[in-house]
Amino acid sequence: SLSLGEDGYTWYVSYLPNIDQSAQQYESEIITIDDLYRRFLRKKGFRLIPKDLLVNIYNIATELEPISKNELVDEILSRTSEEVTSTDIRKAISIFWKARLFSFPESQDTEVEDRLLKLNKKDDFIRIIDGTILIRLLHSISEVDAEYDTEAISRILYGDYTDEQLGELINEARDHIQQQNDKQNSIDNEESGENL
Repeated sequence: SLSLGEDGYTWYVSYLPNIDQSAQQYESEIITIDDLYRRFLRKKGFRLIPKDLLVNIYNIATELEPISKNELVDEILSRTSEEVTSTDIRKAISIFWKARLFSFPESQDTEVEDRLLKLNKKDDFIRIIDGTILIRLLHSISEVDAEYDTEAISRILYGDYTDEQLGELINEARDHIQQQNDKQNSIDNEESGENL
């Protein structure tokens, strides 16, 4: 089991590795709220990388002609410095994919792995990515029935936002989550009505 506690800006996460152990055997770990939020994102399959690396990979990938997903990593790797790893590139591609920045340029009758894709060049790609991060993060925070920390959120996001801009982004993410919840509730209600 997992419990959260707060002391100022430090969050405490306590967990019991084996449910059969007694309460005296709890192990506690002190982590910052930023680290806690990163853990929430990792659990949602969202692994962040440094902003300069993300931007560098984005700039390279947007210059490529349509390419298969399998070839994309190798092609970007061949155009970057030695410090950039294939793991870094896969993380960046995953971020771009989740932010829906890829398109399929033409009608293709091939398997998904072989389909050609193109990373779309957008001036506001950082904002789009941050919106995607926020949706996943706020959803995770709501799952543990906690309040979110705006300052910690601003430190995790890639963009630099005023308080007003950040508030707008958060509201957009919350609206998206609410729409998804409403949609799921509607589906659940339809299914329960069919079972009567």
